[in-house]
Amino acid sequence: MRRWNPVNINTPSYFNTIWPQWEGASFNNLRMRTMTRSVVDNSVVLDLGAGYLGCGMYLAQRETWNGSIVCVDFSIEAARMTLRDSMGKLQYIVADVLCVPLQEGRFDYVFAGEIIEHMEQPEALLKEMKRMLRPGGQAVVSTVDMHCATAKRNGCRYPDHVWDFTCDSLRDICRTVFDCADVSTCGNYHIGWLQ
Repeated sequence: MRRWNPVNINTPSYFNTIWPQWEGASFNNLRMRTMTRSVVDNSVVLDLGAGYLGCGMYLAQRETWNGSIVCVDFSIEAARMTLRDSMGKLQYIVADVLCVPLQEGRFDYVFAGEIIEHMEQPEALLKEMKRMLRPGGQAVVSTVDMHCATAKRNGCRYPDHVWDFTCDSLRDICRTVFDCADVSTCGNYHIGWLQ
């Protein structure tokens, strides 16, 4: 893990201007299918840093899945867009992902897709994921592979990324909080399944 940008520009106002630019965008289906592959019906799911087009929204739009979904993000625009497009199948809380205002230990799955690289203290996000997870539950974290061909083709322009993770460095930081961290690369992303 290495510092990518010296200044952290990740604020609610910044993302409230970014998310409307995603109107009309679609899911990265490979990433979403991979991240949610173990989710079963009637699960209770938390999506931290859900933004727009997160795992919670992906599950809400699946016709064959039933469960309870709570999304948390500090962007009111992300909440508005997600609620509009998720057919009333999820709850969205505008809050800081590092102090989720919900009962701890109640979620079967906790997702954090493409947020860990935005956090000044990535370990704090992992600790909050673990706090919200029920015993025996599964957390899933992902980050962009900044060294993939797509990132290089785009000039690696990620002004809001604070950190650059390799597969190994993501695994290492996850193991500081979780006993088991299985991390691999899928397409343009590093994805970790944590318990």
